[in-house]
Amino acid sequence: MKIEFDFARPEELRKLKREYETALAIIDAALAAIGRDKVEHPEQMPLPTIPKTTSGQSANPAIASVIAKCEQEFDQKNFLQLAKADGIPEQKARREIRNMVASGLLKLVTQGKGRCPSIFRKQ
Repeated sequence: MKIEFDFARPEELRKLKREYETALAIIDAALAAIGRDKVEHPEQMPLPTIPKTTSGQSANPAIASVIAKCEQEFDQKNFLQLAKADGIPEQKARREIRNMVASGLLKLVTQGKGRCPSIFRKQ
């Protein structure tokens, strides 16, 4: 790792120091979370949190509202029409469906082929 310091800019040095202290606090918290190291200064920074999604909801609120409008079992064509009506681009809606299937929020019931759309079920 290469680190360069410009002593002519003390404000940037202070900013760099804060960034490194934050990075070290995150590393300490991660090591403490897996139980491999003892945190020297636990009061510096709390453990980082990742927002959790509830069953049937996407992390994106716009997509979650479209999913809420769908029935328990729905096809991709209807989902894309609802998403388009809410102003969500088709590619983004398709990507969100893939992400929700990968994360287990949706289950692929039938793979689409030709003009027959894929069918999904809410988990």
